[in-house]
Amino acid sequence: MFNEPKIINRKLAYKGKAFDIYKYSVQIEGRELKRDIIERAHGVVVVQIDINHEVLLISEYCAGSNSFILSLPGGSIEDINNVENEALRELREETGYTAKKIVKLHYAYGHPSTSTRRSYCFLGYDLEWKPLSSTGEIIQVVKIPLQEAIVRVYKDFESDVSTIGNLLMARDKLTELNW
Repeated sequence: MFNEPKIINRKLAYKGKAFDIYKYSVQIEGRELKRDIIERAHGVVVVQIDINHEVLLISEYCAGSNSFILSLPGGSIEDINNVENEALRELREETGYTAKKIVKLHYAYGHPSTSTRRSYCFLGYDLEWKPLSSTGEIIQVVKIPLQEAIVRVYKDFESDVSTIGNLLMARDKLTELNW
């Protein structure tokens, strides 16, 4: 097994609105490695399923692809000590719904070789309409059956890999819950 790596130097290279980039020097196995690391707020995402087994996706403009892609409601976490409430806030901001029941699907790193961001994924069901005032985001809610959503996000460049994985985890969790 490898010895525990140690960050020996961390220097800010770029400060931005959405993320910062640091130059890391890491000591591991007697070697010093240099890495550029993106530091940004941790994120939360929710797969919302209504009583008809329809999922609420969002179609949102993404500058990195210069297109609208299908994804799940989510965003940056403001209070890491209250991740479930952060998930419910994002649901209301982006879809107008809240979930009376919310269960953990998975916690994982986004891209640990280049980023410190942790992602928290939940399944929300027993939905209730409870919109918040507009956030100014350009979002369209797309409501489709879960299986159709899975087929749709599998199309090339229609979505992102985390949405695909999160929908599959939600499908499996719903089966486990006999829902």
